[in-house]
Amino acid sequence: MTIRPGIQQTTSPNNQQRLHIASVLFGIAVVHLAQGFFQKSGWTAFQSSGVLSSDHGVLLSSAFTILKATVSVVCLILWGVLSDRFGPRSIWISGILLWALGTYTMGWSDSPGFLFVTTAVQTAGIVALLPAAFSAVTKVYPENHGPLIGLLCAFHGSLPMIASLYTAEQDWKATLLWAPIVAVPLALLGWFTLPHSPAEVATTRPAPPHRSPGKLPPLAQTLLFGAVLYGIWFYLSSFTLNRGGHISELARLRMELIDIPFMLGLAAGFIVGGAVSGKRDLTWFAWLITLAGAVISLTQPSFPSAPIAFGLALVTAGVGFGLPGQLIALLRPAPRNRPGLFSGLFQATQILGNNVGTGLPLLLVSLMHADPEITFKMFPACSLTLLVVGLVLAVVFRNRVLPGVEAP
Repeated sequence: MTIRPGIQQTTSPNNQQRLHIASVLFGIAVVHLAQGFFQKSGWTAFQSSGVLSSDHGVLLSSAFTILKATVSVVCLILWGVLSDRFGPRSIWISGILLWALGTYTMGWSDSPGFLFVTTAVQTAGIVALLPAAFSAVTKVYPENHGPLIGLLCAFHGSLPMIASLYTAEQDWKATLLWAPIVAVPLALLGWFTLPHSPAEVATTRPAPPHRSPGKLPPLAQTLLFGAVLYGIWFYLSSFTLNRGGHISELARLRMELIDIPFMLGLAAGFIVGGAVSGKRDLTWFAWLITLAGAVISLTQPSFPSAPIAFGLALVTAGVGFGLPGQLIALLRPAPRNRPGLFSGLFQATQILGNNVGTGLPLLLVSLMHADPEITFKMFPACSLTLLVVGLVLAVVFRNRVLPGVEAP
C-alpha cells in the first residue's frame, strides 16, 4: 500500500507511531551505552587470552580489527536488504538477540579462536540495529525525519565513548554475562512496538528539487568524512601516546584532550546537522567547519594545549554536521524505496572511510619505504588532502538540481 500524498501531507503521527519512535530511541541508547562497557570487557578478554604477548601478537591484533570491520560492512548491507524485505521489527529482534549471544559467549571464551568467533557474532548482531531503526523512522516520518536521524547518529557515535570513560575496575566476565539481561527486555519492547512491515513512501507527488547524480555523491562524501575524521583522530591520539610519561598521566591527557572533545563535537554535530539537513545542501559548510578545526588542531607547536582539544571538537562537529545530510540524501524517496539498504550502505561506507583514513597513510609510507618520522607526518597530510577533495566535490555538486523523483 502506498501512502497518498494528501494524507501524508496533513496527518501527524499518532500515539502508536510515537511509541515506535520512543522505543527505537530508547533501544539504540541502551544498547550502545551497554556496548561501551562490553567493548572494554571484550578488550580485556582479548588481552587475557594471551594474544598480545604471543609471537604473532601484532598480526593477530590487526586481524581482530580487520575481522570486526569486515563483518560490519558485510552484515550492514545484508541487514539493510532484509529490513526492506521483512520490516524493521524482525531485524531489530534478530540483531539484539544475536548481539547478546555473542557478548554472553565471549565471557566464556578460553582461546583466541573462540574469542574471534564470538566477536564476529556480537558485531553481526549490533550492526543490525541502525538499519532497522532508520527503516522504522522513515516509515513513521516519510519526509521530516532529519532530527530523529541526527539523534540516532549521536547515540550511536557518542554513547559507547561515554561508557568507555568509566575507569573503575570491573570483572570483565561478569560484565559480559549481563548481555541477555539487557537484550531480552529490548527485544520484547521491539516486538510489541516496532512496525512489522517495510517502510513505504509515496512517489506520486513530485519531490522537491535535489541533486541529480543520485546516490554516488553522498556515498563519496560519507567515505571522505569518515577518512578525515579517523585520520586526524588517529594522528592526535598517537601524538598523545608518543609523548612519554606514566601510563595513567597519558590516559588522563587522552581523555581530556582527545576523547571528550571527540565525543562532544560529534554528538553536537549530529544533532544540529540532522535538524537542518534536508532543507538545503550544507555539505560545503560542514567541510569548512572541519577544515577550520583541522588547521587549529594540527598546527599547534606544543602538546598538550587547549587549542588541540578545541580544534578536534570542531573537526568532529563538522563531520557530524555533514553526515546526516548524506544519509537523508540516500533515504530520499525513490520509485523503489529501500531505506534499510541505503542506511546500511551509509554505515558500511563510513566504516570503510574510517579504515581509509588510518590505512592510506601507512600504505603510502610502505610503498615509499619512508622513515618513521615521515610516517607520522603522513597522517595529517593525507587527512588534509582528502578534506580538500571533499570540499571541492561539495562545491561542484552544490548547485546541480533536478526536479522530480530520484532514479533508483
